[in-house]
Amino acid sequence: MGKKKLTAGFTLVEILIAAAISLIIGGVIVAVLMSSQRSFSTGTVFMEVHSSARLAMDMMVRDVKWAKQISPDSLTVGMDTFTSGDHTLVLDVPSTDSDGDIIDDEYDKIVYHLTGAAPDQIERIVVPNAGASSQRPAEQRIIANNVSELDFKNSTGDWLSSVSVASLNDVSISVTTSKVVRGDQSVQETLSSIARLRNFE
Repeated sequence: MGKKKLTAGFTLVEILIAAAISLIIGGVIVAVLMSSQRSFSTGTVFMEVHSSARLAMDMMVRDVKWAKQISPDSLTVGMDTFTSGDHTLVLDVPSTDSDGDIIDDEYDKIVYHLTGAAPDQIERIVVPNAGASSQRPAEQRIIANNVSELDFKNSTGDWLSSVSVASLNDVSISVTTSKVVRGDQSVQETLSSIARLRNFE
């Protein structure tokens, strides 16, 4: 009878080594992909938190610059009463006619305050002067979500509740937004600005 012919193949040891190397490479690839996904999620949440804070800050600064004064009076809207203080801002802004021109000695009210359960939202309320022919539309809308803090101070750092608001020329605004990415990891953004009132005379 003849000799047995040897066939080429892999030994058991070679197969086990190849499988181990494949598992290590696969694990590294999965770890890199998971890390990339976490970074993408965190980046997306950061952009959402930042843009929410930036939009609210831009609107508040614009309205403060337009205002004659921080209102010393309380304002009742529906069942809620608002007074300028540490976390609420009531502004007296000049009323405007249908052409957008200022109506002398007539003022509408704009309110910024926190509403909702934590995390809160910043609500902007516009109340046109009932006695004037103001053409500014009444408005009540949410301008920022995931807000953990909304603070109003004067430019020297005193809370608005501790000063005479009608005599202020500027206001320091601080908005902190935050959102949980996953589990106990969260993203937080704080924006601060000092806005000077135009002080129409």
